[in-house]
Order: sequence, then structure tokens, then C-alpha cells
Amino acid sequence: MIDAHLHLQDPRLFSDADAIVATCQELGISRHIVNGTSPDDWPTVLTLAERYPDFISPSLGLHPWRVNEAPSDWHTTLTDLISHPAVVGIGEIGLDKWIRDHDLPKQKEALRAQLDLAIAHTLPVTLHCLQAWGHLLEILESTPAIHGRFLLHSYGGPAEMIPPFVELGAYFSVSGHSLHPRKRTHLEIVLAELPADRLLLETDAPDMALPDDLNAHGKSEINHPANLRVIHEQIAQMLGQNLATFIAQTRQNTEALFGIASLNRFAAFPPKR
Repeated sequence: MIDAHLHLQDPRLFSDADAIVATCQELGISRHIVNGTSPDDWPTVLTLAERYPDFISPSLGLHPWRVNEAPSDWHTTLTDLISHPAVVGIGEIGLDKWIRDHDLPKQKEALRAQLDLAIAHTLPVTLHCLQAWGHLLEILESTPAIHGRFLLHSYGGPAEMIPPFVELGAYFSVSGHSLHPRKRTHLEIVLAELPADRLLLETDAPDMALPDDLNAHGKSEINHPANLRVIHEQIAQMLGQNLATFIAQTRQNTEALFGIASLNRFAAFPPKR
């Protein structure tokens, strides 16, 4: 299994990174795509990648929540850091009209600049979006070079927007938070609309906690990355699929998007870089 999106650099997880990695590996989780959000945490993400080179693949980006506070040289710093050989993507980036005092024009400027970086460096992007789906679709439609190379992480957008995103080659990830009873109907709609080769799974740890009755690692507001196995089990059951077959499919989807080789010697997707 591969966790398509989480934040192991978060202080709530970072101090226990050794134990977390060991627990995940015991459960058959072979890799984490760890997403940076600002210049403040990008170096820590790279430190984790260097500490666990066979387990952590870093993705770096300026999150829309961090746009207003970012230093003027953030783009130069990001450009330098994505040259690190372990980096597999740009993200978490995107648009967010839900946050207080959002500056949508500034978010759009930062998003477009990072899409250009991704295109120039042949990297996929991981996208965050809240209450700005139309704006995001418009930007992606006008950026054909990124089509087929972007992930809509923890997708919570309107069901009617799934087909146009699929048409652009989007990948979609689902987190355990979608398993809460109030969110299951939307999750069922999303799963029914998605092609099998476009679905990835994530924890978004330490946030987006599972319902308490499904949390295999303590009833806490802090989401443990090892919950990825429970998420696979639950989604496979919802889709009526064999668990091993489903795990193989989501792993291959994640490898295809991020260009990473599986530790499994039967991997179907060689690295792109």
C-alpha cells in the first residue's frame, strides 16, 4: 500500500517518525508521499526523505493557506528544492475560498506559478481545493500540459464536476474522513463515478481522522498513518472487491502518477525520472 498524501513533518507526528514508519511497514504500507506546505516545512520533508529513502517520497508546494504569509522569495526557494533527486511532485497547492481573509487572485497567481514549475520539471501536482472548484477547473482546462498529471486530494467537490476532471486526466484520492456516516453518501457517489485506474487512497495524517470505531490506532483527533490499511479494507468492501486486488490497483495508480517504483519486484510501472 502507498499513502498518496500525508504530512509526516507535522510536529504531532515528526517526533514519533521512527515508530510510525516501523508500524506502517509491519502492516504492508510500503511508501508515503509526504507533502510540504510552505518554506517553513519543506526542509523537514526533505530530511524525512533522506532518513527513510526507501519509504518516503517528498512533494513540495505552497499551500493556499500559506500564500498570504509566504516570503517574497518562496518561488526561488521552491525552485531550488525541487531539484532534490527524491522529490516526486509539487504539492500541496491549490485554491481555497473557505478560509477567512482568503485572497483568491493571489492564490491563483501562486497556483499558476507552481503549475508552470511542475511542467518545466516534469512533475505531477497534488491539489487542494475548497469552495473554488469552478476556478480550479478553469485554470486546469487552460493548462493542457498538466492534464493527466494531477491529483485532486481528498476529493470533496461536487459529483457533477467529476466527469470534466476525469476528462482532463485527473486522479482522485480518498481519505478515511470520508468514512464518517455524514460523508458516506458523497463517497459512494465519487466511487461510482471514478475509473478504477484513477483512484488513490490517503490518510492526510495527522488530520482527517477516521470514525472512532474504525480507528485502529487509538481513538484520537490525531490520525495515525497506519490507518491506511483500514481505509483500504473499507473502500474495497464498499466496491465489492478482493482486498489484495484492490491494494494492487491503488498501488499501481499511485506509482503511475508519481513515477515511483514499487518495492514489489512485480511492479508494473518503472520510475519516470
